[in-house]
Amino acid sequence: MIILANTEEGQKAKIYNADGTLCNLPIASYDTVTQTALHYEFDENNMIKMQDYVADGKMMVRKPVLIVTILAGSYAEIDGKRV
Repeated sequence: MIILANTEEGQKAKIYNADGTLCNLPIASYDTVTQTALHYEFDENNMIKMQDYVADGKMMVRKPVLIVTILAGSYAEIDGKRV
């Protein structure tokens, strides 16, 4: 199951490390099967790092820099129930 942070289900989810402590990474999505988290990267000013501008049709857009991290032994809880 993939939990996306910007959905109602993802907003209710809490990700725990293998030792039972709450994971404090700014997670964009979490895969419960492979235990991998896609999280945002911050710069030295505590701002989310952004990629360079890219043309998207007639607009120039920037996307945040995302990092994949394997959280071995981690698990997710939604509304207090482990998934």
